[in-house]
Amino acid sequence: MLERLIPVFLLIGVHSGPAAAEEAPQGAPMQIALSDSVSVRFTVPPSSFSQAKPSLPGKAAELEMYSMNGMHKLKVSIVVPQGRDIPEDELLKMVKVGAEERSASWGAETPTVQEQRTETAYYVYVSHTDQKLVDKPVPPGEWRHMTMGMSNNKSFNTVAWLYSQEKDHPSHAQALNAWLTMTGTTDQPTHEMSYHPPGDGEPLVFSAPAMNTVEIIHGPTPAGMDLKGGEAPALRVTGQRDDGLSFTLETSKVSADAPTSRECLAPYMANVLGSWNAEPGVGVLRKSVKVEDRDALARFAFTVVGQASRKDTRKMENVAFLLGRPGHCSMVHFMSVAGTEESSAQLELVDKSVSVGK
Repeated sequence: MLERLIPVFLLIGVHSGPAAAEEAPQGAPMQIALSDSVSVRFTVPPSSFSQAKPSLPGKAAELEMYSMNGMHKLKVSIVVPQGRDIPEDELLKMVKVGAEERSASWGAETPTVQEQRTETAYYVYVSHTDQKLVDKPVPPGEWRHMTMGMSNNKSFNTVAWLYSQEKDHPSHAQALNAWLTMTGTTDQPTHEMSYHPPGDGEPLVFSAPAMNTVEIIHGPTPAGMDLKGGEAPALRVTGQRDDGLSFTLETSKVSADAPTSRECLAPYMANVLGSWNAEPGVGVLRKSVKVEDRDALARFAFTVVGQASRKDTRKMENVAFLLGRPGHCSMVHFMSVAGTEESSAQLELVDKSVSVGK
């Protein structure tokens, strides 16, 4: 079956700003589609792993975010209001009631409820500390601190839980801010994504529609932490749209000091063509392969044909862009997975948007 061969993941390589290596790595902005008309934007902080996926398609989604040092976990339920929206005073009351119940079970005084308002949202939350775990080792599966909150945004509502071992650690504030800065949109089918590959230079920019499922690993690996498979990449995201569009963006180290975009393209092109042609019943149409330059980028387009079933021969349109930077190669690869009219139109739109800088 062709579906098992389709790479539905998205690999993104991101470092800090274009000229200041000392600055903290930028967050990874992503957008998940809740429905055909509502999507939510959020930013994944450095040294975090995140997943977002629908729990009730068109109505609700779940976001989970973990700090890679194991000290923090953020869970957010995102819901599209069905009918009456929840007023601010009701949200405040529910959080207060929950705070009183939690305080009673954790043996602490009821903490102060925090409120925050923006132009499009109201957030209310409260933080607890388990008194039994103060200055003591935390048993596996338990947390020393918990922050619980709710929000009423312009086009969606949320319920959030942030679990922490150290609430004064910077990653606690980063995880909390990831929730407090969520925004929704109902009138923008695509959004601009901008990533700075390692080294000086302008960012790689493109417009992309919201993903229906997303997975993100935003490095770098925390000091002293060992990961299976080696050090985490600057950023790795996996995602897919229900209409069949997927894409890959990654940055990798190379031995060349200053590779050109064409030099970055050559091994990638050979690997892609070799991988597809090695699969039984799947191959790349030779006449479809096109290589050209687009300013600083090398563009590589090709079509994959495969047997999805006995009666279904499917075509998948692909376009990739390679960018050479000192010591690194960056690549963005889009694919119309199902060959549907919708995903093909999205592919054409995204293809035209890819550039270096504005």
